[in-house]
Amino acid sequence: MDVSESYPYFSSVEGWLSPNALKFTEYLVKRFVGENFSSLEIGVHHGKFFLGIENMTPRSGRCVAIDLFEDQTLNIDGSGNGDKEIFAGHVRKWAIAPERVSILSSDSINLNPNALGINTFGIISIDGGHTRNHTFNDLRIAQELLMPNGIIVLDDITNQDWCGVVTGALDFFNSPISTRVSPIAIGFNKLFISHFSVSKIVKNAIQKDNEVLHQFDISAFKSTQFGSHEILSLHQI
Repeated sequence: MDVSESYPYFSSVEGWLSPNALKFTEYLVKRFVGENFSSLEIGVHHGKFFLGIENMTPRSGRCVAIDLFEDQTLNIDGSGNGDKEIFAGHVRKWAIAPERVSILSSDSINLNPNALGINTFGIISIDGGHTRNHTFNDLRIAQELLMPNGIIVLDDITNQDWCGVVTGALDFFNSPISTRVSPIAIGFNKLFISHFSVSKIVKNAIQKDNEVLHQFDISAFKSTQFGSHEILSLHQI
């Protein structure tokens, strides 16, 4: 499966994204999320992953993009350096429905989940501040925003230059605050997360879907541990 066939913008937008990460997100959306949902990304940079999830989002859904953009004084760990005008231009050119994209310039530490919409998002991508505190905070917010059948995708989980991400994620999932979501799979530098109540169902279904996953050039290779959770290790085939 050539990702550029489904996402023609892919090679034209700057960013760091494995095609397989986008393919597995598409698989999860088609298999589990359903047909009515909105999407959100914290840390959009120039939109390489945001445009993918926007393309997956039904026209009836909202698409919310959150980034510091020009306020780089708050970018305390130096992760990303998004340009709002470049991102907006990519949205106008490549989004399925540009008019439904909301751009919010903000530090995610200051986000109010109630203002964004509790339990309304089917896809939430986290790629904002890469400190332990930002990651912990963004997961805390995301679990409040997530629909019962939605997915969260956390970036840079295996990036050794940004160990605050894996530290924050492990601290979150091992804390009493983590009540609504559970990690289900890891691969292509991303951690995939579902609602706690369906996590076992989703993992079992993924393991039985090998033929479907092979259409996306992906294999659920084995089970592994992430903190106290059993998750699936994803490989490219």
